Amino acid sequence: SARLVKKYSLAFLIKIGLIICIGGTLLMTFAAVRSVSVLATLFFPMMIIYIGLSFVLPNVSSLAMSLVTDKSHGSA
Repeated sequence: SARLVKKYSLAFLIKIGLIICIGGTLLMTFAAVRSVSVLATLFFPMMIIYIGLSFVLPNVSSLAMSLVTDKSHGSA
C-alpha cells in the first residue's frame, strides 16, 4: 500500500479496495445460493475480501489523519 500511494491517490486506492471487497461479497453470495462447499463459500471469498480491506483500512486512516490539524487528538 505504501508503494501504491506514491503512484495513485488515496481515494483511488480506497475505491479499488471497495470494488475488490464487493467482488468477494458477490462471489460469497453466489456460492451460498448455489450450495457450493463450505471451503468455496467462505474461505476463498473471505481471502478476496481481506485483500480488498488491505487497500481500504490503511488508506482511510491516512486520509482521516491528513484532514486533522491536531494530530495527537486526531489519532485517539
